[in-house]
Amino acid sequence: MGRIHRGKSEAGKGRMKILIACEFSGIVREAFRKRGFDAWSCDIRPAEDNSPYHIQGNVLDILNDGWKLMIAHPPCTYLANSGVRWLWEDSRYLLATIRWKHLYKAVEFFKELFLCSHIPYIAVENPIPHRYAIAMIGFKYDQVIQPYQFGEPYSKATCLWLRNLPKLRPTKQIPKSLVKQTVWKELPSPERWKNRSRTYKGIAEAMGRRRTKEAVLTEGERERITNRHIAKLLSRLEPLNLPEIARDEIKREVWRLSDDLKELYEEGQKRRRENV
Repeated sequence: MGRIHRGKSEAGKGRMKILIACEFSGIVREAFRKRGFDAWSCDIRPAEDNSPYHIQGNVLDILNDGWKLMIAHPPCTYLANSGVRWLWEDSRYLLATIRWKHLYKAVEFFKELFLCSHIPYIAVENPIPHRYAIAMIGFKYDQVIQPYQFGEPYSKATCLWLRNLPKLRPTKQIPKSLVKQTVWKELPSPERWKNRSRTYKGIAEAMGRRRTKEAVLTEGERERITNRHIAKLLSRLEPLNLPEIARDEIKREVWRLSDDLKELYEEGQKRRRENV
């Protein structure tokens, strides 16, 4: 079990706190940690890599621990389109009526993660869901990605639900002639579900690079960027010999614009989710 966390990990060093929910492999966690972020994984299972930066337990218990970004991988067994037929047919393992009850619980867990108000930036990853799951969740995914778009020669359609984050940009396209179908062809075994649930390293690396560079700005980073724009604007106006009061007003207007743009973006994201 990972060491006790409760929002105290390495926050004193000013490092951005990132939660990788429902991950036991550590693949995504390490993609962020090697870039200097205070990233932790959390799952009810122990970490496969025995990392001290893994919290074994219920992720819902730590959502209010001061995270800046969360990437979540909630269980997909009852949400994925690949298993939709078993909502209407009894399988060897479970009655269809019981499966519907598990579906309701899976949807609630999914929504608790994605709609968490304590974390400003959230991405939830899952396979393509069936139409009943989408209807119950209440909003569709924002993006579908494939491992072969990120340097991995495999096919596994993965959906991303994004809150206050841009879409993930492909980093390296593998020719379709070289793409392998391994996920659904894997033979039954005790480890099959684990192998199918792991995030491909190419995708994890892209998350580590793109999410932190393009989307997630701490207030300190936003302040530095805004001040840089102010300095550039004032340097261009220097020949006008503006009085100090005018220069101060320009600074205030740039900061107002920065705040307005942030509010407009967040409002647009909210409306888009409500209209889906």
